[in-house]
Amino acid sequence: LHPETLKFLVLRAENAGLAVALVPLVLVIMNVVYAGSAYPVGALSDRVDRRTLLTAGFVVLMVCWGCQFAFSVFLVPLTEHFGWTRANTAGVFSFNYLLFGAGSIFSGKLTERFGPRAVVGVGGAMMAAGLILSAAIQTLWQLYLVYGVIIGLGASSTWGPLAATVSRWFITHRGLAMGIMSLGISLGIIVLPPLSRYLITVLGWRMSFVFL
Repeated sequence: LHPETLKFLVLRAENAGLAVALVPLVLVIMNVVYAGSAYPVGALSDRVDRRTLLTAGFVVLMVCWGCQFAFSVFLVPLTEHFGWTRANTAGVFSFNYLLFGAGSIFSGKLTERFGPRAVVGVGGAMMAAGLILSAAIQTLWQLYLVYGVIIGLGASSTWGPLAATVSRWFITHRGLAMGIMSLGISLGIIVLPPLSRYLITVLGWRMSFVFL
């Protein structure tokens, strides 16, 4: 897409209002919770084959980890715009990662009860909501809340449920499958931060959060 076209589309999305933008996320949460509860513990529909599962896991991890580590390129624009210290602003990522680790424990228990589809789906919706709300922050505590808490907990619902599900579905090539899915983490960290840097240059940091 041409940069001007991309900027126009993001502006239209931003002007629609955050409340309107969050409506589809609520619908996604309702859908995945209902769908996930329809399957046995840790199970997926028989219609979902192994390749689809592996591809989905790869993409989810790529986007999840890429968006988390993209925070580093938002650091300078945020400190320059609000006048915050780098130490206080960088603490958001540390807080995010702390909740990522703590939330992984609970995501495992939730996966056993509701299934991986519901847990990963709700986590993805939380990350999307956190990124959209990050575009509207005005104070540092708001950034800690939306990027640290919401995105951190949303990201915690990805690796554990996906790793458990893939390891169950792949018996003979389990190690290979886990390696391929985990490759999404590395690819996300390599691709999304430079992409975010480009978006910030073209669109500004607020609209870049919306785009991600």
